[in-house]
Amino acid sequence: NRETVENIYLPEIEERLRQEDPSIDRFFWFDWRLRSSEDQVNAGLLDLNDYTTFWKPSMEIHVDQSPSAVLHRIKLQLSEDSERLLKGRVRILNYRKLSFCVWRPLKDVIEDFPLAVCDRTTVSNSELIASDHVRQAFVGESFYLRPNDTHKWFYLSKQQPDEALIMKMFDSQESAKAKFCPHASFRMPNGIQGTRPRRTIEAHVMVFNYQKAG
Repeated sequence: NRETVENIYLPEIEERLRQEDPSIDRFFWFDWRLRSSEDQVNAGLLDLNDYTTFWKPSMEIHVDQSPSAVLHRIKLQLSEDSERLLKGRVRILNYRKLSFCVWRPLKDVIEDFPLAVCDRTTVSNSELIASDHVRQAFVGESFYLRPNDTHKWFYLSKQQPDEALIMKMFDSQESAKAKFCPHASFRMPNGIQGTRPRRTIEAHVMVFNYQKAG
């Protein structure tokens, strides 16, 4: 349920990320979602405000947040401290001004619809297509990716519930080699009848490193 995710699960991930990078000064969790490959998922209208609703796996190649969307989100949702935060490093993780996504199975091993990630260094900025995400209270922007045979793709085979995949979606540090990670789910070419449906949770967080004096 929502309380378990926000009061127990997200703090546990935050503690793990602090162990990996003690330099992080601040975390801001701004979204999390459940996904399932079961046939009945999204059979009717989808309530985007209900976080306990399962979504279908996303099979379009995309980057969750564009740089302008990150800047807009900071100014809108962290307005009281945005000036200070934007002077330092920001990253978005999907699990520095940094944005990440943390992606993992809820229960069973992933047998179908795993998540594929693309090597950012094989992607040209000219291949990115910006797309608005319009909600009642927020307008965001993500990138979709034009296919190219030069792209290098990887996936974690038979991902276990205790294996978390951490993807970087944004990094404000100019020297960062890879500032984002295109990704998408895909159907296994030789899918086996009777495989267990994929059920996963993804959480999106901005992490900040404050600007150091001097």
